[in-house]
Amino acid sequence: MLRTVKSVIVMLSLLAPALAHAQQGTTELRGTLRDAQGGALPGVTVVVRNQDTGTFRETISNADGTYFISGLVPGNYEINAELAGFKRSTRRDVRLEIGRTASVDLTLEIGALTESITVTGTSSTIDLTSKEVGGMVTSRELTGLPSVNRNFVGVIGILPGVVPSISTESFGSDSITVNGQDPRNNNYMLDGANNNDDVIGQRAGTQARTAIEAVQEFQVITNQFDAEFGRTTGAVINAVTKQGTNAFRGSAFGYFQDAALTERNYFAELNDLAKPDTSQQQFGGTIGGPIARDRAHFFFSLERVRIDEGVTVNIPARPEFNATTTEQTRVWNTVVRADHQVNAANTWGVRWLRESSPQLNQLIGAVTLDAAREEFDVDQTVVGTLNSVMGNTRLNTLRVAWTQEDVAFANPCFNSGRNQAACQPTLDFQTFTAQQSDVAQSRVNDAYQIEDTFSWFVPGRGGDHDIKFGVQWQHSQSVNSNQGNLNATFGFSQSNGPFDAADFRTYPDRVRIRVPGESSSTNRNRSFGAFAQDKWKLGDHLTLTLGLRYDVENVRMPEIDNPLFAAADDWPVDKNNLAPRLGFAYSFGEGRTLLRGGYGRFFDKT
Repeated sequence: MLRTVKSVIVMLSLLAPALAHAQQGTTELRGTLRDAQGGALPGVTVVVRNQDTGTFRETISNADGTYFISGLVPGNYEINAELAGFKRSTRRDVRLEIGRTASVDLTLEIGALTESITVTGTSSTIDLTSKEVGGMVTSRELTGLPSVNRNFVGVIGILPGVVPSISTESFGSDSITVNGQDPRNNNYMLDGANNNDDVIGQRAGTQARTAIEAVQEFQVITNQFDAEFGRTTGAVINAVTKQGTNAFRGSAFGYFQDAALTERNYFAELNDLAKPDTSQQQFGGTIGGPIARDRAHFFFSLERVRIDEGVTVNIPARPEFNATTTEQTRVWNTVVRADHQVNAANTWGVRWLRESSPQLNQLIGAVTLDAAREEFDVDQTVVGTLNSVMGNTRLNTLRVAWTQEDVAFANPCFNSGRNQAACQPTLDFQTFTAQQSDVAQSRVNDAYQIEDTFSWFVPGRGGDHDIKFGVQWQHSQSVNSNQGNLNATFGFSQSNGPFDAADFRTYPDRVRIRVPGESSSTNRNRSFGAFAQDKWKLGDHLTLTLGLRYDVENVRMPEIDNPLFAAADDWPVDKNNLAPRLGFAYSFGEGRTLLRGGYGRFFDKT
């Protein structure tokens, strides 16, 4: 059943670039239009244009001079304000960052529309209206900081309260612990869509690793996130991929290391074994550009990772098995993205991420070379998004996503024909295993997600209201297969030595085998969530956030011989998950000091 955590936090921040009302992969812009005397200007046409892509959004200021635009892709923007009888006002190089609400006020002077006033880079985009706790990392930091395996999850460790764990078992399976919580409690999102492993949780990080050259930026919300986010009691890691621009732009990178830069392993030196031919190659590039200028753009990223990691086999009881070799990792990571602005009111985008990361010749535990394992892993995720503007103050976002993992942990014999019974038996000696690995299991898990979010800005009702409500539905399933030990394992509990017909201690004294054959299962899980929240701005200093979330989880697990259920298909349904999210943010003086606090109830996914 869903695990619940209650959280209460109050924080005082100085010079704080506070996180905002947490949009899923997008950003917001708000402000007030005034004349030179400080009076509110209604009816002003405000056009916000992405300086790199040329795509735009348009709105009209309200009766109190306020304007509000949500669902913007993070980037650099130009803001133009026009009203008959006034000079055009333009603000350039306004940086809008993921999950933040930027406040940009504009002043219009009396004059002709043919006259204009342009200001560049003087507005602060710091959001002082959020109750959330966390931080963000940009693409500049991602590409500039060193990375062991080019996984952005490891870079998150530069943020307060986050401890990364770099995986040495499986490529790209880095995880993070946030505020002492279990890594499985985190929620990874890419371009606003699910990127989690719904089978084992997030103890191995994201489902599909995103190459750091393809990431524009990401935010990490470690506490007090809004009702928009469910399925977690830990942190929300919200990343967005890069998109194409009006200019063709690309990048190339390469990192190379060979055996000359590595030392011989201690046991290899002790046993006078050759130094393995280790190497590490990481290379690739990106390219993006226009399909139709100012309307449609593409982005493509390709990354290749080849790692030959030195491994030493050390079997003291049988020195003839001692050897050195390399565990081989061969990775292809591909990102394809397209964005299109159909007209002023409708935009859509689609993104596909796929990574194939086989790891060959894995020597896990005390095993000989011929008992090596392999891991084949293909992860991919696709998301499509449609944004529809409805008038000056309303936006609807429809998102459809699919995430899949196809993974096998097995031996080379099984992977060549998927028939473990045809493989040689495993020999299990006192202190080591030889001849064959008995591991032969595979899994394909899929997650299908549909969600719809409606945003509505309501000004002048006892303050300004940034209202959001939406629904989220997800179907997850895992098809599992296990032929482990179908080849049989012969145990030698009395000996480590080679077979000797005259010595009964070298005979196998037991045998284990899976019967009657392959075991398989299919597990399914369906979840539904709905939320409503209001970011209520009371004046220039105080903002209240009021939210409520409700989740239902249907765990479709057969209840055979369970006295609590009338039939095997009477699935358990968890439906008492009501989660209020309340908070405030109060800025002092000129916004250099922020006091924020809140209360929340959070549920984790089964």
